[in-house]
Amino acid sequence: MKRYLHRRLHRTSPASTTIAQTNISPLEIPEILDLIFSFLNDSTLRRSVLRVSRQWYLLSQTRLSREVVWFEHSRASKKERALCTLPGASKVHFSFHSITPAAFKAVRDALLHLEDEGESGGKQRHRRRPGSNALDCHTNSYINQPTSTSTQTVYGFTPLREMDLFVWYTHTDSLEWFPFPSSLVSLTIGFTYAHYTTIDLHVILEKCPALERLRIESHGTPVILSGPAPRLKLTTKDTSQLPPLSLRSLVLCGIGFAQEDLETLLPLTPNLKELQLRAMLWRYDRDNYEWARLFQLLKKRNITLDKAHFSMAGRKMTAEETEMLMTGVLRPSSQERSLWALDLTPQLLQSVFSLADTLTTLEILWKPTSKEYPRTCCERSLDNTHALIHKQLCESPRLVHLTTLKTIVRLQDIDLFGRAGYTDLDSRDEATIAENFQSSPSTSRPPPPAIWRCRGLRTLHIDFHIPQTTEARSVYSRIVFGYVSRVCPLLEDLQIGTQETCHSWVGPIYYFRYYSGISMNLSGGLCLLGRLKFLQRLRVFSDVGVSKIAYRDWDVNWISTSGRKSMLSNWRRRREVKSWREWRRNEDQVESIRTRIRMRLAISGASHPTPDADALILKQLENLGLLLDVEEMVKEMGVKGFRPMPALEELSFNHPTLMPPEYVFEHLFPSMLDKLRSR
Repeated sequence: MKRYLHRRLHRTSPASTTIAQTNISPLEIPEILDLIFSFLNDSTLRRSVLRVSRQWYLLSQTRLSREVVWFEHSRASKKERALCTLPGASKVHFSFHSITPAAFKAVRDALLHLEDEGESGGKQRHRRRPGSNALDCHTNSYINQPTSTSTQTVYGFTPLREMDLFVWYTHTDSLEWFPFPSSLVSLTIGFTYAHYTTIDLHVILEKCPALERLRIESHGTPVILSGPAPRLKLTTKDTSQLPPLSLRSLVLCGIGFAQEDLETLLPLTPNLKELQLRAMLWRYDRDNYEWARLFQLLKKRNITLDKAHFSMAGRKMTAEETEMLMTGVLRPSSQERSLWALDLTPQLLQSVFSLADTLTTLEILWKPTSKEYPRTCCERSLDNTHALIHKQLCESPRLVHLTTLKTIVRLQDIDLFGRAGYTDLDSRDEATIAENFQSSPSTSRPPPPAIWRCRGLRTLHIDFHIPQTTEARSVYSRIVFGYVSRVCPLLEDLQIGTQETCHSWVGPIYYFRYYSGISMNLSGGLCLLGRLKFLQRLRVFSDVGVSKIAYRDWDVNWISTSGRKSMLSNWRRRREVKSWREWRRNEDQVESIRTRIRMRLAISGASHPTPDADALILKQLENLGLLLDVEEMVKEMGVKGFRPMPALEELSFNHPTLMPPEYVFEHLFPSMLDKLRSR
């Protein structure tokens, strides 16, 4: 009976149908997801998006840029494996000791095969698309952007878009027969010792018709760049008849490039938005630049730049040329300024810092990359410029929008507590310590510590200028690492370099000064950078490829996961800290002497007040330069669950190419098995 009544009550009409309505979330609509993913960087896509669902994985896969790194000094199997993964990669890094036909035969074959595969892939995609015309095929032959609702091209061929080529030694015009892929959009070429190698710019632009960004730099002996002028004159006298180039950015560093060749190139680059001629080299009269003439040509061609830098090694602009650069060449709304140190005047700096509300990037280039030309960082005439820049960085309250800073940092500017003299406390006795530090100048009426106001920096590239000495001093490194880690906690990109030599003009010649590099021992305090939670890219280097790294793996392998898990490395770090007891005791004695003197100065009213705004950060910096700061950081790294620099993705010690940390340590500290294989 109950069953009968239940059927009667829940009976439905045969004609009626039940339609289940499901509410679709906006995060399930491919078009919306595609738009959201377009605003995310590679790091966020890899860490978060790929793991959500299969749909999110498929939609975001083609947005990820896969990179391949090839080193000539790597073992043969590793180089072969890198070339095998080249198809489908969007960026490749090549590092050659020297470019010879025998050295890069495998690379040449791989690039030629990649070019053939790209052409065949473009033809196949053209055949698959009904109704496509020739223009569409030409536009998409090198660009593979699938629609949000189609997965047909998700696993399709992705052409190579970016290439970084670094060569340590070269003596010939070898780049003319280097097989640059025609799909390249960005190309960076760097040399250490080029020995006046000539690069034909016309050949590069002819091989890479889609090239938008080109950067050529020399870190040692100069490179001569021959422009397109000779070949263009052979073909036509009217450059307006030639098709425009895709070039949007041209950056030349330490290169010899005639102004005539550049002026021939500019009419072919109507889309140029960045032009940087950085510390251009001059050896002949034809290499001298007339900046006023160049600026007038840019104005005549209606080329207004978003990013610009113009400088010649050892020379400076006139006041009229500087005025033309700031008012007629750069776009008024540009948020970036790149200046040559020799051109800096108090008036120019004042005008630049007056843009603090809109200024996001400030770069001050102090020295050319080439060793053959004088570097300006030691010019006595620029001592006031150093101090003026540091004063502006510390006192200007409107630098809150500054996110990128590239300049030279002097040790005396960031040594807030005068501890740079703690150089050999590990070997001094108590009598010597009391004698040397009782009347130390740093203990008498110290000025108030000055700290940068631009604490929202995301990118910081500095050349660390340290006193002239014959060996690396760990206290210098502790000061710079400790200062950066506390004052700039939001950093994502950090580069710290030192120069091995520095030379300036003295009459008709220039003289050399020799400097030490950054100490990479555990006592040097590199581990202090472990406080940077958002750091993604880190490079620590010395001048012109001169390695200053202490080749003890446990000094630096705490950066990688395997190094933090290594019981042997952890034990060696703890043992090293225990060996500092006498060193620490000497530091404590010096600090107690100086504290008593500061207290007497405070009672007599001779000390300077500290601004309230800096009180908190000064409290964090109270151990700046001390070994105690490193010891506390090592203990913190030993706590379970603590991960230094958790966001770090790319690392480099000295080499210009940034790579994953695990790859760096595998290259620096190969295992015994790898050493046997390489023989």
